[in-house]
Amino acid sequence: MAIAEQSSEPDYTLYHLRYSEAVSSPNHWQQRAQALALSVDPETHQILGCFTGLFGLKSSDCFCLISGPNASAPTQKDLAPTILAQTPMNATLRPDSPKILSQDGIYVFRFWKIAGDQVDHAVALSAAAWTTFEEGFDTEVKALFRQQVREEEESMLLITWYKNLTAWEASRRPDPGALDYFRQRQALIHSVLPIATRVIQP
Repeated sequence: MAIAEQSSEPDYTLYHLRYSEAVSSPNHWQQRAQALALSVDPETHQILGCFTGLFGLKSSDCFCLISGPNASAPTQKDLAPTILAQTPMNATLRPDSPKILSQDGIYVFRFWKIAGDQVDHAVALSAAAWTTFEEGFDTEVKALFRQQVREEEESMLLITWYKNLTAWEASRRPDPGALDYFRQRQALIHSVLPIATRVIQP
């Protein structure tokens, strides 16, 4: 199977942020997301989405996905986050250009560990599976990233949107063709950490 050429531009960075105080209201997150947006230089960076946890992420944490040069980070002092992790990434098949993630619903972040020489194979299997996978459910694969630094074992990130938990449950039973590709892909992956989130609406 032919593998789509991988683009190294633009760069993406996933920031895992933590706040020292407990967040008691979703409105607090909206204020922080807005403050973060103001802290990013629109000439060089774009915030594609900030996400709070539904399952698997602490209530004081959030993810922020930003496109732009990796040397820069959120700088808004009033935001006062601790950056727990900063992961520079490149897109594989998706997205083909930076896209803001703003649909209501559930965004599942799946962090993979995989041998570096198997990344292209995993991307090709994903592309084949998506051909029929997305047709039958209220779901859409938003992004499949690989880490920028090539290593013997690498990290990948798959971000999938589901309309709701019912759509997520239904997607566990894809058509046989997609299921076969997913099984082949799973055999390449050393470990998977799934985290369910919701987007912070502006």
